Amino acid sequence: MSSVGETLRAERLSKKFSLEQIARETKINSHLLDAIETNQFDLLPRGVFAKSFVRQYARFLGLDEEEMAAEEAGRSGDQDLIFHLSFFVWHFSSGKSCLRRSSNSSTARM
Repeated sequence: MSSVGETLRAERLSKKFSLEQIARETKINSHLLDAIETNQFDLLPRGVFAKSFVRQYARFLGLDEEEMAAEEAGRSGDQDLIFHLSFFVWHFSSGKSCLRRSSNSSTARM
């Protein structure tokens, strides 16, 4: 099975589009399109931006944008989870706490 980037690149080449042409039409910088094609998703803005860029690119090429976005989201989900868990471990190992005692009650808040 091909990766998201490989699928998008193969489709772009089969339709004889340059990255610059797609960048002009989609308003996505060509270096970001190149990052998508080479599966360097860590070079893209995090969160919804990466998914949106993949979706726009796939739509422009006439591919199933939902399928492409879902594949990218599945791939990036593990990285986001690792990032959040790493922050959680760092935060609590540094002696900081997100629980605070209310001044007028004994309940903890996050």
